[in-house]
Amino acid sequence: MPQSGLPKDETHPLLHHLVMWLDVLALPGSIATSEDFDVRWLNKAARQQFGFGEWERWSTRVLAEDRAKAALHARAPDVESREYRLVCGDGQIAWIHETGALLHDQAGQPVGWVGLLLDRREQTRLQARLQRALALQRWLLAWVAAERAGSQSGLEEALAGLCHVVNGTGAAFFWWDAGEAEPRCWTWGTIAAAREALLQLAAQPGLAETLAGLGEPLSYPTAAIVPTALSLALEALQRASGAAGLILAPVREATLGTGVLVIATRGMGASDGESESLVAIGAQGLGMVLGRERLQQRETEQHAWLRSLIAGVPDAILVLDDHGVIRFASAAMEAVTGQPPSALIGAPIVALAGDDDHTPLTRWFVHVLRHPGLHCSLTFTARRAGGEVRQLEVFGLNCLHDPQVRGVIATLRDVTERWRLETQLRRLAYEDAVTGLASHAGFLAACEHLATRAREAGQPFGVLVLDIERFSLINHVLGHEVGDRALAAIGARLQEVLDVEACVGRLGGDVFAVGFTGSGNAVMLERWAQSLTTSLQGWYEVAGKLLFVSFRAGLAIAEAGQSPAEVVRDAEIALAEVKRQPGLIMTRFTPGMREETATRQRIEQDLRRAIETDQLQLVFQPVIDVHTRRPVTLEALLRWPHPELGLIPPPQFITVAEATGLIRQLTAWVIERACRQAVDWVTLHPLLRDVGVSVNLSPFDLLNPTLPRLVASTLARTGLPPERLTLEITESAMLDAEKAAGQVQRLRALGVAVVVDDFGAGHSSLRYVKELPVSGLKIDRQLVIGLGHDPSSAALLRAILQMGEALGLGMTAEGVETPEQFSWLQDANCDRIQGYVIAPPLALEALRQFLERWKRETP
Repeated sequence: MPQSGLPKDETHPLLHHLVMWLDVLALPGSIATSEDFDVRWLNKAARQQFGFGEWERWSTRVLAEDRAKAALHARAPDVESREYRLVCGDGQIAWIHETGALLHDQAGQPVGWVGLLLDRREQTRLQARLQRALALQRWLLAWVAAERAGSQSGLEEALAGLCHVVNGTGAAFFWWDAGEAEPRCWTWGTIAAAREALLQLAAQPGLAETLAGLGEPLSYPTAAIVPTALSLALEALQRASGAAGLILAPVREATLGTGVLVIATRGMGASDGESESLVAIGAQGLGMVLGRERLQQRETEQHAWLRSLIAGVPDAILVLDDHGVIRFASAAMEAVTGQPPSALIGAPIVALAGDDDHTPLTRWFVHVLRHPGLHCSLTFTARRAGGEVRQLEVFGLNCLHDPQVRGVIATLRDVTERWRLETQLRRLAYEDAVTGLASHAGFLAACEHLATRAREAGQPFGVLVLDIERFSLINHVLGHEVGDRALAAIGARLQEVLDVEACVGRLGGDVFAVGFTGSGNAVMLERWAQSLTTSLQGWYEVAGKLLFVSFRAGLAIAEAGQSPAEVVRDAEIALAEVKRQPGLIMTRFTPGMREETATRQRIEQDLRRAIETDQLQLVFQPVIDVHTRRPVTLEALLRWPHPELGLIPPPQFITVAEATGLIRQLTAWVIERACRQAVDWVTLHPLLRDVGVSVNLSPFDLLNPTLPRLVASTLARTGLPPERLTLEITESAMLDAEKAAGQVQRLRALGVAVVVDDFGAGHSSLRYVKELPVSGLKIDRQLVIGLGHDPSSAALLRAILQMGEALGLGMTAEGVETPEQFSWLQDANCDRIQGYVIAPPLALEALRQFLERWKRETP
């Protein structure tokens, strides 16, 4: 146990123990004796904190006015603490709060006092600062609430009050409204005379932002770091105002504006930042007032704009309460409804609707109530004074939750003319203007209803699509007006002959459709459709003329789960199949047709891509002179190695190309590649020097008026001599002899050879051969195959060869496959031979190898 340091004869033994514990705990403490209750001992912690000597008496340092009160408190039996002021060793005044206890001996007599000492200087200082800040805030709040706070005099009064609180000599406040470059300025006191310096300070770029970036009010000249230009401006203002220092505080009021408060002080400012804090509070108060003023100004402007907007909008604007009662109506209400706004205030909005539209309007209002923030609209019928019926459109927005509105905002406009136009457009969309039947869209809508009834009754549903044959001739010969009358007459008869539950429409052009249902199975419906197609065929009197009209048709019977649109699609696929088969009048759709259509569609798309990306290839089959046994030309044959489907047979994709118009691009590609290859024949093999190339043309190519120009430009571009190019046309291309003759003459005029391919296979006509300026004939392989076992084939071949010789035409036999056929044709004086007996169609490398072999083996 440590020694207490107190003389035992002067203290009670208990005091010695307490002294020792205070030293152990290192707490500032004191001991007073019962003699006069003056402090006789301070422990080490207390002496160091307050600057006392080891045996210096406490009472000599207590302020005289507090000394008696402190001694009296120590003697009172119910007092546990006492407060007094004390002069510390450094001369500063300390507020002492001493907490302790009175000690008694066994007889109950007080023997002394022991206490712990607390320095309350910082706490007292903070309380004083807080009281000043609260006083300033209460004053500012009262000033902000005053009606004249934002006036010139009110702001000057505020600046004076702030200067009084912070011991300032003058004040200035700058305020920049949002978007404004020049500030407004209020001044008070000595700083008001420093006008030039104030202007210089206000001109500093981003003054408020710079100060806000510092994070706290700025004291000048004690500020640590400020931009040089700002420092010079502050120095000028300090000098001009005669101030000892300046305090600057920024203020920002959201998007309303920014401001800066400047206070000129008498001293350098408190080191604890008290004055800066008070200035910051004052700045916020000033910003609050000016922000409020700006906000009120904006609200006034917005109210003016809103009034002008409501007055200028032709739509009526309403405010409804939560029961649908009209609480406000704009002046446009009279123009829209025919009633003045005053007559409608207090009336329910459903009163605007006709008797039949009360329920929809009520549902609309309920919908608006249930969906806050969602714009909901409705078109309803209204009856104006005098019985006039108008169509009105109402839009509603639920703003009941908005405390500024607390209602449903609705706009009302007259849409009668638009409604009439939409009605007319719907009629045009669902009704064919020429026949009065349903249009494509109207027919599908009617089929939906009919198919639903058929499904409910357990009956089949079908669609028959009819196409008028050669209808374009009626338009071309008699004109479109007669054509339209013919369509109307056909539509009328179509409706007359129907004897089942059906709907009729015109899908477009010369295509009609019938959707029907009835008792019986699908086979019975097919028979009925066949009968209908036949009964429609016949004579029609149109515009004083008798026209014979025939049809071709496609039928589809709905499968389980099919929509009417899908049934119509299947019927159109069946019709397309009928058109591809000459002589067929009607057919019923089968699933295989859909697959074939999809395949043709894919081939069309892939063929376009193949032409663009060079997927196509040419192979060449030699044509040999019978007498010299040397090749005279090579026929270019097209091949398409599809990357996914493999090698596609030419008839499959050429048919698609002819049907889709791609044949022109395909022919151009083949002629271009064949000519370029023929120019380079000699580099492949010497036997091909001066050998030509032949290209097959589609019948559609002869109908292309640009074909001669295409051939001429290709020859010029590739450099191939015209006499080395042969174009092969089929007999079917000569059915339109006049057009074919003109095209052949133009091609022959270019210097190219033109031969008739597959001669004898189809519509052979000696007149065509005589009239067309062709260079030769290629005898069809079917006639060659019969040699050796069919005497009629041999006789026919001999006659054709003799005819060609008499007409001076070069004769080529194709499809020659055996040496016996070769020998017979040689004996019959056929000029050229082509076929597998010589070589199959070959790629370039295989062709080169064949020519090498042919050169060695041929004498």
